[in-house]
Amino acid sequence: MARRVELEQGKDALRNALRRALLHSCIRLTRSPWYAELPDRVFLNHSAALVRIAGTCESDSDWLSINSDLYLKEIGLATFRLIATGTRVFDVDSGIPRSVLFTSGLGGLLRGPYRFLRMGGFYPFGQTHVHDLMMNRITEDGRIQMWLGCAEIMRMNPGLKGMFGSSWLEDPALEHVTPNLFAYNRIPRENGAIYFCRGVDDDSISNALFKSEKRRKQYENGDYTPRRFLMIWPRQELLRWAEHWIRRNPDHPGVISDGA
Repeated sequence: MARRVELEQGKDALRNALRRALLHSCIRLTRSPWYAELPDRVFLNHSAALVRIAGTCESDSDWLSINSDLYLKEIGLATFRLIATGTRVFDVDSGIPRSVLFTSGLGGLLRGPYRFLRMGGFYPFGQTHVHDLMMNRITEDGRIQMWLGCAEIMRMNPGLKGMFGSSWLEDPALEHVTPNLFAYNRIPRENGAIYFCRGVDDDSISNALFKSEKRRKQYENGDYTPRRFLMIWPRQELLRWAEHWIRRNPDHPGVISDGA
C-alpha cells in the first residue's frame, strides 16, 4: 500500500498516509475494551507513549517511512505489538538465538545448555529495545520504573520464560570505563541475570563511542574495545526482585508511577 501511494501521489502523500495510520492505530487501541483493564503500570506507561505519539507526530517528520526503525517502533507501540516500559519498548514475541552458545566462548558451550534447560528453552522471551524517540536522561528511578514495568508485562504473559536485551551497555568493562553506566545496570546483574558475550561489531563500537570523548580516546589508545553482551533475566528471578523491591520501597518514585 505504501509503495502504491508513493508511486501514484508522491512522498508527501505517503508521509501523510503513514501519519494517519499511526494516529488511527492510537485511537483504535485506546478504544479497545481490554486496554483499560491492563495493570496500572502498563496502562500508564503505554498511555504516556500514545499521548507523546499523538502530540509530536508531524507530517514532515523524516522518520515517516516504512523503512525507518523509528516508524516501525512507533507503529508497534500504536498497535500494542510493542509495549512501553518507560525508556524502552518491550516485544513479547521474541526468542533467543541458539547461536549464542557458540559465540560466547567455551563458557557458553559448557554452561549455556544447562541454563537454557533450566529456563525451559530459547522461546518465548520478551525483548527490550532502545527507542530513540523515548530516550531521556538515564536516572536510577527511571531504570527501576522500566524493570518494574517489564515485571508487570511478564505477569501479563505467563508463557514468557524471561526477558533479554543485547547491547554494549551490558559490557562488564564499563565498570572501569564508564562507572556510572555500569551502575545503572546493576539491578539485573545483582538479581539473577545471565550474561553471554556476543563479540565485537561495528554498531556496538559506533554507539559506544558516539557520545563520549573519554571512550573514544580509550578506544583509540587500545585501552577499550566495546563488546556486545546478551543479558537474560529469567522469569522467576525478575519477578522475585520486583516483589521484594516493591515490598521494601513502597514510596519510591519507581514504584508509584508518575501517570500519563
